[in-house]
Amino acid sequence: LFRSSKMVEQLKVRLGDELENGDLWYFLGCSYYQMNEHLNSIPALQKAVQYHTSYDAEAYSLLSYIYEELKDYVQAMEMVELALGVLPFGRRKRDKVFLPNLLRGLGSLQLRLGSPGRAADSYLKAVHSDKDFGEQVRAYSGYLLCLHYENDQQCRAFCCGRERVVWGA
Repeated sequence: LFRSSKMVEQLKVRLGDELENGDLWYFLGCSYYQMNEHLNSIPALQKAVQYHTSYDAEAYSLLSYIYEELKDYVQAMEMVELALGVLPFGRRKRDKVFLPNLLRGLGSLQLRLGSPGRAADSYLKAVHSDKDFGEQVRAYSGYLLCLHYENDQQCRAFCCGRERVVWGA
């Protein structure tokens, strides 16, 4: 849907009449992102959240992916935190899938920036925020990696099943 220069041109024409339409800015940012024009995507997504789109959380999340690809991990983490701050929990069906993914992404960035304890907390929040088995497996994998960095013995105990503090909590 968003992967064409024709779509970009159509959105630009519409934005000529509706400069303060956050949704159009969001769609433009997505189009640029899908076309691998990340540096064009950033200002469009920033305008999207400036004009408050119904996709604010998604815009911040996409900005976090872009900054992570640009290896600006601090900015990427800030965008995830902003996404979590505007996410209208539970009001939309997509939020139930979106939240664990955001939390897992936050954990990944925290781990990358040298905070395994904070990352472990984020991974556990991801596990407990959704019952999707695939998300849980990815989040548990990150959690175990954090434990490995913080305390190798604790990680081994968890892996061997002797520690069950997170299961079913």
